[in-house]
Amino acid sequence: MKKSSLFLSLLFLSFHLFSQSDIGMFSIGMRNTISVFDHDKNAKIGYGAGGQFRVQLTERLNTEWFLDHLQQDLGESAFRKDLHIGWSLMYYPWLKKEGSQRQIVKPYLIAGHCFDWSNLILKDERNINGKKFGSAVQFGLGTHLYLTKRLDVTFVTQYMIHLGKDVELVYDEHSHTHEIEKHNHVDAYGHLLLTLGINYKIVNLWKPKN
Repeated sequence: MKKSSLFLSLLFLSFHLFSQSDIGMFSIGMRNTISVFDHDKNAKIGYGAGGQFRVQLTERLNTEWFLDHLQQDLGESAFRKDLHIGWSLMYYPWLKKEGSQRQIVKPYLIAGHCFDWSNLILKDERNINGKKFGSAVQFGLGTHLYLTKRLDVTFVTQYMIHLGKDVELVYDEHSHTHEIEKHNHVDAYGHLLLTLGINYKIVNLWKPKN
């Protein structure tokens, strides 16, 4: 009898938490990212993985806090490792009217900022590398595809612009070897990020105002 009462109580609590507005909803998930169109002409497609959590502020405004780790080959001579830690604002311009059926596809605009740690390494001489720390801004389009009320798959296309000093792979014509050059000036350079993520709604952190 006690077990049945406990089960019914948990079922009621779960229904209560997820039947109300998404305002205050906390969700957590994983993501895979592809980097293309890099400013380095020798760069190949980069691949990475990470995670994120979200806290929704209003019906139209959500926040996302993320961490990504990417690796990218620069020709046959070197590779780059990048770590992005940042946040984004997600704005939903199109919402279904209240009382209509659950919205399965939910497009949004996204913009944000991140801190970027990068390490450029020569493949043949791993002790030769160039490290840099900077920041970046990103903006783009995305959409949620809701598999259930709690579970969604997200597709995002963003252009990320790095702000700060860079490290670059250069070829020395005299020694016929590759070297790593650290820039002393500030550059603005970018690349396109394609992200596939999955998120699960855990709990509503606060009740929406009536």
